[in-house]
Amino acid sequence: MINAFLLPAFALLDINGPDSKKFLQGQVTCDVLKVHSDKLSHSAHCTHKGRMVANFDLTAINDDHLRLRLPADNLNNLKASLSKYIVFSKAELSQPNGFIVAGLTGVSAYEKVSTLLGTDFTADSPVVQQGNNLLIPRDNERIECWLEVGSDVYNSLSPSADDALALDWQLQEIKSGQGWIFAETSEVFIPQNLNLGNTAINGISFTKGCYTGQEIVARIHYKGKAKRHMYLFKSSNTTVTLGSNVYSNGKSVGEIVNSCSDGMNTWLLACANSDATEAGKVSLDEGGSQVLTLQTLPYELSENS
Repeated sequence: MINAFLLPAFALLDINGPDSKKFLQGQVTCDVLKVHSDKLSHSAHCTHKGRMVANFDLTAINDDHLRLRLPADNLNNLKASLSKYIVFSKAELSQPNGFIVAGLTGVSAYEKVSTLLGTDFTADSPVVQQGNNLLIPRDNERIECWLEVGSDVYNSLSPSADDALALDWQLQEIKSGQGWIFAETSEVFIPQNLNLGNTAINGISFTKGCYTGQEIVARIHYKGKAKRHMYLFKSSNTTVTLGSNVYSNGKSVGEIVNSCSDGMNTWLLACANSDATEAGKVSLDEGGSQVLTLQTLPYELSENS
């Protein structure tokens, strides 16, 4: 069985014009000049103090057209921040009309897409552009689709609203160790707090040159180390607020990045002090009664990642 469903928690943002790559290169953490139509890069846009306004996935529709995917409720924050810098560039920000973000899951999902595209499409395939549609392998069980409503690809997949499947998608994002900045946590974290420097996420280039917030991000990488990283936890508590503190020995040692329930437990990503986390002493409350159980991330952490 194949499930095709809408992902309303995410939205798209376009940057169009001959200066698109040049403009974004000076504003985000990844090397935009290396982004092409068959490549998906993760990145973040920061304040001058190195705090992430937003993070997003990025690809190029063509040399003059970039497309970003990020949490829908944080799109206006990113637009407002980028708009302050784009005024003197030959580029414009816009939300693509008639496009949606959808998920595709199921044991035959890759077979379905291979038939649809007339080519072999696997979990190791690059981003595939079919007309105005983009199909992105996420893992062995998930394909993300940026679709033009009414196109042949959209009609073939026929995604529909399904809250349970959309929540499960977000749960899989959390378990994969991919954290997202929502509106509640905009300008709270530096990129290393969400492990963007890790090779598994590869969201920071330390060779590309200057961008807004680069001095802070580079200093942590070269001269110090991030005292807090993003970890995966499980909790029996079902009430978890994004951006709220986590504690150890009665003191705040971090904040919650993302959370999602599987019906029995809440899985969450939290940026937390490494020493407290590795000692197994992180909780949701100051008194330490709501203990968070550390889970294994699918990638290794390093001090300056």
